[in-house]
Amino acid sequence: MIKNAIITISIGKENNKILSLSQPFFEMYAKNCNVDFIIINKASINAHNNHPHYEKFQLLDYLNDYDRILFLDSDIIVQEHTPNLFEIVPETHIGAVYDS
Repeated sequence: MIKNAIITISIGKENNKILSLSQPFFEMYAKNCNVDFIIINKASINAHNNHPHYEKFQLLDYLNDYDRILFLDSDIIVQEHTPNLFEIVPETHIGAVYDS
Protein backbone atom coordinates (compact mmCIF):
# COMPACT_ATOMS: atom_id res chain seq x y z
CA MET A 1 0.00 0.00 0.00
CA ILE A 2 1.35 3.42 -0.94
CA LYS A 3 1.76 5.76 1.98
CA ASN A 4 1.89 9.52 1.36
CA ALA A 5 2.18 12.57 3.61
CA ILE A 6 1.79 16.31 3.54
CA ILE A 7 4.47 17.96 5.67
CA THR A 8 4.96 21.52 6.85
CA ILE A 9 7.43 23.16 9.21
CA SER A 10 6.48 25.41 12.10
CA ILE A 11 9.27 26.24 14.51
CA GLY A 12 9.09 29.22 16.82
CA LYS A 13 6.39 31.45 18.21
CA GLU A 14 5.79 33.52 15.05
CA ASN A 15 5.57 30.47 12.81
CA ASN A 16 3.19 28.78 15.23
CA LYS A 17 0.86 31.79 15.00
CA ILE A 18 0.82 31.41 11.23
CA LEU A 19 0.24 27.67 11.45
CA SER A 20 -2.70 28.18 13.81
CA LEU A 21 -4.47 29.80 10.84
CA SER A 22 -3.39 27.39 8.11
CA GLN A 23 -3.46 24.07 10.00
CA PRO A 24 -7.22 23.44 9.63
CA PHE A 25 -6.84 23.85 5.86
CA PHE A 26 -3.88 21.46 5.76
CA GLU A 27 -5.82 18.90 7.80
CA MET A 28 -8.83 19.20 5.46
CA TYR A 29 -6.61 18.79 2.39
CA ALA A 30 -4.80 15.78 3.87
CA LYS A 31 -8.15 14.17 4.63
CA ASN A 32 -9.40 14.89 1.09
CA CYS A 33 -6.21 13.32 -0.33
CA ASN A 34 -6.33 10.41 2.15
CA VAL A 35 -2.76 11.07 3.37
CA ASP A 36 -1.09 11.82 6.69
CA PHE A 37 -0.45 15.40 7.80
CA ILE A 38 2.80 16.03 9.69
CA ILE A 39 4.15 19.15 11.34
CA ILE A 40 7.90 19.40 11.91
CA ASN A 41 8.02 21.54 15.03
CA LYS A 42 11.45 20.89 16.51
CA ALA A 43 14.76 22.08 15.16
CA SER A 44 17.29 19.29 14.79
CA ILE A 45 19.40 20.28 11.78
CA ASN A 46 20.16 23.83 12.83
CA ALA A 47 19.16 23.78 16.49
CA HIS A 48 21.45 26.64 17.51
CA ASN A 49 20.03 29.10 15.01
CA ASN A 50 16.42 30.27 14.99
CA HIS A 51 16.23 29.93 11.20
CA PRO A 52 13.84 27.08 10.26
CA HIS A 53 14.73 26.93 6.55
CA TYR A 54 17.47 24.37 7.15
CA GLU A 55 14.97 22.11 8.87
CA LYS A 56 13.65 21.06 5.44
CA PHE A 57 16.49 18.56 5.50
CA GLN A 58 14.41 16.66 8.09
CA LEU A 59 12.17 15.60 5.20
CA LEU A 60 14.76 12.96 4.37
CA ASP A 61 13.89 11.15 7.61
CA TYR A 62 10.28 10.77 6.49
CA LEU A 63 11.23 9.05 3.24
CA ASN A 64 11.85 5.90 5.29
CA ASP A 65 8.15 5.79 6.22
CA TYR A 66 6.45 7.40 3.23
CA ASP A 67 6.53 6.72 -0.48
CA ARG A 68 5.80 10.32 -1.45
CA ILE A 69 5.86 13.64 0.39
CA LEU A 70 4.23 16.94 -0.42
CA PHE A 71 5.99 19.79 1.37
CA LEU A 72 4.01 22.99 1.85
CA ASP A 73 5.17 26.15 3.60
CA SER A 74 3.13 26.83 6.71
CA ASP A 75 1.88 30.18 5.41
CA ILE A 76 -0.10 28.62 2.55
CA ILE A 77 -3.88 28.40 2.70
CA VAL A 78 -5.03 25.34 0.76
CA GLN A 79 -8.46 25.78 -0.81
CA GLU A 80 -11.17 23.14 -0.51
CA HIS A 81 -11.16 22.63 -4.29
CA THR A 82 -7.37 22.21 -4.54
CA PRO A 83 -6.74 19.09 -6.64
CA ASN A 84 -4.86 16.13 -5.23
CA LEU A 85 -1.28 16.89 -6.21
CA PHE A 86 -0.30 13.27 -5.58
CA GLU A 87 -2.57 12.36 -8.52
CA ILE A 88 -1.34 15.18 -10.78
CA VAL A 89 2.43 14.83 -10.34
CA PRO A 90 3.62 11.43 -11.61
CA GLU A 91 5.54 9.27 -9.13
CA THR A 92 8.58 9.53 -11.40
CA HIS A 93 8.68 13.33 -11.22
CA ILE A 94 9.18 16.16 -8.75
CA GLY A 95 6.58 18.91 -8.72
CA ALA A 96 7.69 22.38 -7.66
CA VAL A 97 6.56 25.96 -7.83
CA TYR A 98 8.94 28.87 -7.72
CA ASP A 99 7.12 31.77 -6.12
CA SER A 100 8.97 35.04 -5.96
